[in-house]
Amino acid sequence: MLIESGARLADVQALLGHADIAATQAYDSAIHDSVADAAMSNPARKLLA
Repeated sequence: MLIESGARLADVQALLGHADIAATQAYDSAIHDSVADAAMSNPARKLLA
């Protein structure tokens, strides 16, 4: 969410205390995938079509 709001990946890395930027990237990717999956499986999505 922070990255989507414009925060730099390095700033999020520091905030989360990750030593490796790859850990922050994986975390961001997992959250993005989860949100997309939840949106696509929401029954209310059919109302928008």
